[in-house]
Amino acid sequence: MKLDASVKSTDKVEIAWKGMSLEGRKVTLYIWNRETGQWTALANQVAGTEPFELKSFVTAGDYVVDGSIHALVQDEVSQTSGDFDYSFVWMSDTQ
Repeated sequence: MKLDASVKSTDKVEIAWKGMSLEGRKVTLYIWNRETGQWTALANQVAGTEPFELKSFVTAGDYVVDGSIHALVQDEVSQTSGDFDYSFVWMSDTQ
């Protein structure tokens, strides 16, 4: 997200995402932390059947890289139980 030039490093910036995912998926909003060189989770929610919003406020100076803030929204299968009933088979073709 490109920030306006008037945004100071001490300003609070709202990061927000609206949408939906497959029911039961854990959806997480991440932001790139230039100091640590890692993605930082800001908010998450397990998706239902309706659209939802993930949002958080951050201090601009902690996350701005070349006038932009880099955000990522990712969903994953929520692990509500340790018992999974599936198999995975890898078969290589030797030809």
